[in-house]
Amino acid sequence: WDLVRLTQNYLRLMLSLLVSDPSPDAGILVHCISGWDRTPLFISLLRISLWADKQCHESLFYEELLYLTVAYDWLLFSHHLSDRASRGEDIFFFCFHFLEFIKSPEYSVNSNSSANPHTSSSSSSPENNNHAHQQQQQQQQQQQQQQ
Repeated sequence: WDLVRLTQNYLRLMLSLLVSDPSPDAGILVHCISGWDRTPLFISLLRISLWADKQCHESLFYEELLYLTVAYDWLLFSHHLSDRASRGEDIFFFCFHFLEFIKSPEYSVNSNSSANPHTSSSSSSPENNNHAHQQQQQQQQQQQQQQ
């Protein structure tokens, strides 16, 4: 079993399901048998991927998104991180390690993912991400003032 390849395949499937129905009410239900490991893994990956594509949580800095996904996707629903870690089951760490395997445009819901400031090489540092986020906030404020 190639865990990276399996996870890539499932993530691509979930992203394709999200974009296959253009209605604003569309969504998917993600749940594994017990809901403890794969469910938070895929919800976290979907959340992070959609954030990178500016499809959700656009106002969050990357640190805030990390806090959200750890607190909400993993801890709020009583994932037993310490129990899993004591058994050598590192699915939580795998979730964030796996991000390096989903950098290509095939993991984007945007048709033009090359314009994504979250994933470009020039914005890989925290300073550049914060600068890009500040620019985005200024643009939103200007648009609101014009309205």
